[in-house]
Amino acid sequence: MLSFSSITTTCQTNQPTTTDDYTPIKNSKLQAAAKLIEVGKINAQLVVLLNQKVDSLNQRIGFLQAAIKGYAEKDTAVQHVIDTYKTEVANLISQRDMATKEMNTQNKLYRRQKRKTVFTTLASAGITSAIFLYLKSK
Repeated sequence: MLSFSSITTTCQTNQPTTTDDYTPIKNSKLQAAAKLIEVGKINAQLVVLLNQKVDSLNQRIGFLQAAIKGYAEKDTAVQHVIDTYKTEVANLISQRDMATKEMNTQNKLYRRQKRKTVFTTLASAGITSAIFLYLKSK
């Protein structure tokens, strides 16, 4: 950063500055101009610093947006897996319900067959006994 101490020191003398080709300028005007130049340089440095800050923030924003995009893609992939699992669970539930219904039907058929077998066994034993008794009595 350049220093304007020489201009400020020269301007602090209360004598008007004159040259052969120029009009005289008061010291207060030179001091005000020097201050404006210094403020302008400070403002220029602030602009550079703010540009650097903006660039840094843009880099951070880009990084965070990339992270968000990555997580969103992962969430989308996870959501597809979840949807697949939900579909598979629904399919397995329907298969279970069908198997339960078929099992109940088979249980009914089994009980009918068991009754028929018991009835047939008792009936055949009864008929055999009756025939045996009939033939024995003659």
